[in-house]
Amino acid sequence: MKKAKANNGFTMVELIVIIVIILVLSAVLVPSLLKYIDKAQRAKAKDDCRTCVVVAQGLLVEMYVSDGPGLTLDPGLVRKEAGASGVVSDIEISTDSELAHLAYTIGKYKVTYCAWPTLCAVHDEYFNFEDADGSGGSGGSGDAGESEGGGGGGETDAGGTVAGSVTLTDSDGNKHELKVTDDWETYKDTMSSSYDITVPPGTILSDETGIYLIYGWNGTFNKDNYRDNLSNLADANPNNVMKLSNDGKVLTQNDIKNEGNGNQWKESPKTGDICFYDGKYYVSPTGCNVNTFPPDGWIKVEQ
Repeated sequence: MKKAKANNGFTMVELIVIIVIILVLSAVLVPSLLKYIDKAQRAKAKDDCRTCVVVAQGLLVEMYVSDGPGLTLDPGLVRKEAGASGVVSDIEISTDSELAHLAYTIGKYKVTYCAWPTLCAVHDEYFNFEDADGSGGSGGSGDAGESEGGGGGGETDAGGTVAGSVTLTDSDGNKHELKVTDDWETYKDTMSSSYDITVPPGTILSDETGIYLIYGWNGTFNKDNYRDNLSNLADANPNNVMKLSNDGKVLTQNDIKNEGNGNQWKESPKTGDICFYDGKYYVSPTGCNVNTFPPDGWIKVEQ
C-alpha cells in the first residue's frame, strides 16, 4: 500500500501568484474605493450646508419680524440649530435682510452657498466646493454626483449622488442632456417638518412622477403648496416649477440672428424656454425680458 503524500502547504510559486493577484486587485479597487468615499463625503458636506442655509433663512425671517432690518446672524447659532458637526462661517446678509452667502466647512471640504450666482463675481453655482485651506475650488454643486440613465425619475445611489436626466434637442438636431442635480427627498423631509423651504432657482429635482426644474425666481414653498410629490408641487406652483421631458427643445446661439440694429432672437423666447449659451444652460423665468440674452434676466440651470 502506498502512503498518502504529505501536504506541505503552498509552494513558493503559488505564494507569489497569490501575492501578485492581491496587488493587482488592490491597484484596481483602492482608487475606486477612495473616489467612492470622496463622493459620499462631498455629498454629505453639501447636504449639511443646505441644512444650515435653510436654518439660517428661517432665523432671518424670525429676526426680521421681531427686529426689523439691519440683522446679524451668529454662525454658532446656525450650526447648533442645524445640528451640524462642521463649522459655519462667512455669513453675509443682503440689504434686504436675505441670506446672500454662507460657508460650511467639515474636514477638508468647504462648501459656500451663494444666493445669486448669476450676479456674483466669485461663485458660479448655488453650492460651491473648495478646499478647506482655501487652496482652490473643486467645482460647483454638480460635482457631487454623476448622473445615469434616461428621462425617468431619479434615485439616490449609495454614494449620495442623484441619478436621472432628460435629453433635449436644439434646432440643429444636437442632443443636450440635463442631469438631476439635487435630491427631492431632502427638501421633502424638511418641508414636512417646517413651514417653508427654499429650493435654489435652476435646481433640477426628480421623484417617481418625473424630473422637474425650479425655473422661477421665487423658489420658496410652504406646506400649503406641497402635497406628497413634485407633480403636486408643480400643479400648485406653475410659475416656479415645470416638468421636463425628452421631447423638449433647447435654444442655442444659432437661434440668434444679426440684424442691422444688433442681435435678435429669431423667435422670442417664452417663459420656461431653456437655452444653451456660452457653454452653460439657462431657463427663461416668469417675467423674463425676451429681448435679452443669457445670463441677463435668465436663471442659470445647475449642471
